[in-house]
Amino acid sequence: MRSVGVEAVDSGGGALHSPEQVVQDVLNNLYTSVLSTVYCAGWSITWAMSVAMLIITSYHDCSHLLLLAIEGGPSCEEECNFIDVLLRSLGFIQTLTESTADKGFLSWEWQIERPETAPFTVELRKLYEPDVDPQDFSIMESNGAAPNLFRAAVVSCAEKWGPRKAEVLYVPELHPTRGYRMLKSLEGGRYMMDDSADPEYPSAFTGVCFRTEMAMAARHPKGKSALFGEIYTGELSGGWLTVVYEERDSRRLNDDGDTVNDVLNKSIVRALEKVKRIYAARNSFPPVKCFYEDVAAFKRFWGTG
Repeated sequence: MRSVGVEAVDSGGGALHSPEQVVQDVLNNLYTSVLSTVYCAGWSITWAMSVAMLIITSYHDCSHLLLLAIEGGPSCEEECNFIDVLLRSLGFIQTLTESTADKGFLSWEWQIERPETAPFTVELRKLYEPDVDPQDFSIMESNGAAPNLFRAAVVSCAEKWGPRKAEVLYVPELHPTRGYRMLKSLEGGRYMMDDSADPEYPSAFTGVCFRTEMAMAARHPKGKSALFGEIYTGELSGGWLTVVYEERDSRRLNDDGDTVNDVLNKSIVRALEKVKRIYAARNSFPPVKCFYEDVAAFKRFWGTG
């Protein structure tokens, strides 16, 4: 890896100037190494070669490569472990192990120096649900041209939805902290989660945590959320929407006929579209990349204060 030359030219023949353009470039170059079938005996070899070539080719043009995975049992663990072994073999040094399982994800980072430019960072983020946070894509002004582009790829995903226990969950009609009405009434007892009335719109919030009781303090213990843009069927009464989930076995398709990978890809695109709206509304890039660098500035930019 260290012997590969790096030239200061971007993949499109010129620097991308506006924040919105830079985010669109990430959308246009969204990658996946998840195969549509695992019935071919050699699928794991094809997958490993795909991930290896993605990392090697990204070294030339990128300073940050975000790899996204969805928890899927032993196979997912093996794939994540392979990425660690591969990166160490290529000369990367692990710089971060972030254990944040209580927030719905785990993340790791590795880094390698590049001659006469910024280091190349590979971030692996393993989610427990296919719900991607727009703040995962903290794309900076420096990512507007090669050799410091930002790229993202799906590298591992559960083949099936896990078993679901029966439970009754609740969504408040009004946003818990901002007070605006979130539930847009449709036909047949259906309601769409809508954040267009948010006074901080557009913001990076993707939804609101379900409650296990009709009380704001009764947040779902696993952080399961009602997502903006999604439709939920239930009964609205007393300021709460009651949503009943029936028990089900593990299966490939959910109630909408989507695989886990389908939902993950939709969530990534939705997150990046939200990032694009935020960047366009602010007409700027984030003042800081990470939350801990300046909490107030970070929340102000992403509308999450």
